[in-house]
Amino acid sequence: MNSIDSQAIDRSMVTSKPSVFEALLRVTSLSQVLRFIGACAVIASMSLFMFKGWSEGNDISRYLKLLAQTGLLTGVGLLLTFVVKEVKGARVFFGLSLFSVVANFTILGALTYSMVQWDGHLANYPSVMQWVVVDPMMFLPVFCGALVALSLVAYFSFSIFARRIAGPLTLGFLVLSSALLIPVRSSLGVCLIVGVSILAAVLLVKRLRATENLVLTLEGKASLAILFLPAAIILIRALSLYHVDAVMMACLSGLAYVALRALSQLFNTPNVVSRTVRIFHALTGLVFAFWAVDLLSIGHEALAFAGFLALSYGLLIDQLKGSNDAVWNTWNLNVTGFILAFGALWIAILDGGMGWQLCALVAAVGSLVASWLTRGQVPNNQVAVLSGKIATFGALALLLIEVVQVADLSNWMLIGIVGVTLILGASLYERFGLRLSGSKSD
Repeated sequence: MNSIDSQAIDRSMVTSKPSVFEALLRVTSLSQVLRFIGACAVIASMSLFMFKGWSEGNDISRYLKLLAQTGLLTGVGLLLTFVVKEVKGARVFFGLSLFSVVANFTILGALTYSMVQWDGHLANYPSVMQWVVVDPMMFLPVFCGALVALSLVAYFSFSIFARRIAGPLTLGFLVLSSALLIPVRSSLGVCLIVGVSILAAVLLVKRLRATENLVLTLEGKASLAILFLPAAIILIRALSLYHVDAVMMACLSGLAYVALRALSQLFNTPNVVSRTVRIFHALTGLVFAFWAVDLLSIGHEALAFAGFLALSYGLLIDQLKGSNDAVWNTWNLNVTGFILAFGALWIAILDGGMGWQLCALVAAVGSLVASWLTRGQVPNNQVAVLSGKIATFGALALLLIEVVQVADLSNWMLIGIVGVTLILGASLYERFGLRLSGSKSD
């Protein structure tokens, strides 16, 4: 009996002991977490540096520290690759070196702007962001040497991530990063620079993806995505430092929408990163719709809101047509349709004006139209369709009540109008409502 108990205890000890695979999985997960935290720390370090976190010496000596950090990141990556033989950690350092290249161009642009300005915005700069070159003759060799070093770092890193397209990828990346050197800070100039940068990045990505027999790994897709980083830095710099008006917000949000649209199409399979990009893409579309309508300076609030709704639904259809992620498409359509349809209906109920009631009708019909036009991309659009139907009947009921109150009709006319409305509503429902409900089978 004791031998049987001891055997059972031994079996329980063996089964409770983690397997080699489980231990390896724990180590891998822990190493991934440590790499992520370390990468965030390095990026935070570079961000603090751009705000003059390292205050010793003049601005050129401080910049040389950032350049040295870039070389250190690349050197550690080489050490891990050829000495330690640990590839995953090395790739993290090479990726960080690419981010550091963009940071270097940002500081070089600030130093250049202290010497040459094509506008008069230097006086408006906050002191924490001012980088000053005291001796231009001393800065020139630093500038040229930095460009050579950054070019080598970029080429080597891209050779690790996407060897077949490393040459054109490096050249395009350096040209796009050079936009950070242009000494322009005015709203119109910034919009033009960002627009050209995003357009060039989109065209370059399409051309590189069309390379024959090119198979992009996750690192290769990240290399293509980083082409949009210089434009993003210019965008963030503009929003944080310059006077923001409707023109600038409409231009920048529109450009950001186009950039995120191109970036979202890099992902062939749904994952956390692709859905994060698509979430920002959808939110940017709403921001662009708001500022584009605000730019038109429409006097009537209800009419401006109707324009916002129409543009928002148009951008929603564009997002759904360009996405192959069925799960995200379902969430995007249903959530957006629900919020816009019932949000507009709620405003119409609280306000009570005919203009807002018409807006509610536009929002409800827009949800139905978007569901119909994207039925091939959205496998489950019942929430958006149901929201559109309920909001449509609610908006029509509010409009009918408003018409009756304005016209002050007699009872027999009111009953007749209600009857005609019900008959028309039933006919429209049979004609369109049932087709929307069965859109999955079409």
